[in-house]
Amino acid sequence: MLVILLRLTGILQLWEWGTYDFYIRNRPLPPRDKRIVIVGIDEADIRRVGRGTIPDATLAKLLKKLKAMEPRAIGLDIYRNLPVPPGYPELVRVFQNTPNLVGIQKVVGDERGEGVAPPPALEEKGQVGANDTPVDADNRTRRGLFYLDNKDGEIIYSFALHLALLYLEQENIKAEIVEGTDLWRVGNQVFPPFQKNDGGYVTTDARGYQLLINYRG
Repeated sequence: MLVILLRLTGILQLWEWGTYDFYIRNRPLPPRDKRIVIVGIDEADIRRVGRGTIPDATLAKLLKKLKAMEPRAIGLDIYRNLPVPPGYPELVRVFQNTPNLVGIQKVVGDERGEGVAPPPALEEKGQVGANDTPVDADNRTRRGLFYLDNKDGEIIYSFALHLALLYLEQENIKAEIVEGTDLWRVGNQVFPPFQKNDGGYVTTDARGYQLLINYRG
């Protein structure tokens, strides 16, 4: 009874999260998925271009190289709501002519109430996902978003979901609501949403359609 009462107060939350993390870190890892390639921009790249932000011309060149490899989907996880000259017109052309490219926006504002707008050229084509991520009280990320609502009540797919659906489009697999419920499924897989008291969580903010992240090695 005492343990139950302590758990309801949230005192055990950090301990339970730690136990969960230990399990995730020590479970057998599945094989790496060769269908996914991450292209990073590191400190060496930034030094090479001589500035803190990769200019539009360089980004356009990179995206064209990726496009030439004919991937099913390309995700640009870089905020690009404003031009970073030189090369902005060329980057816009790449955005307009790459239907399998997904950009990002930050829907939920920061402490000042400000989000980050998506690239206008991609927003016009509906090729934008939200890269908002719920962060736990210990500053770690265990939850992700399937979608969330913007201030106008519109559903915004997450960046990850948008990319996944682009990939699965060729398999004729779509996301849809299970009839008669509020649950979403992709193909035959139903994804029950995270609830505020699930697992080691106590009265956690569960807004949007959240899922526990299944980290793969």
